[in-house]
Amino acid sequence: MPTTTSANRLKVNFNNQIIRGLGIGVGFRMSSASPSAIRTGLDNNGDFVFNHRPAGVARNTERGSGSFSLNMNLNYNWQFGPPA
Repeated sequence: MPTTTSANRLKVNFNNQIIRGLGIGVGFRMSSASPSAIRTGLDNNGDFVFNHRPAGVARNTERGSGSFSLNMNLNYNWQFGPPA
């Protein structure tokens, strides 16, 4: 019986205040492909369930492609009125 594996994920964020009120942030996200199953879309055995797989294909044995992203932001904070 095949084992079901899930996608691996990694997320890293770095935030820092450069000078008073000015900040910078960098983020990185990466994930491996999630498992998926191929289905025929047909009712092969007449049980009114249309989720049958082709012969020889086990559940969650196929994979797509992984993904990654790199994000950066710059922000400035100020307040209205007297300091709290």
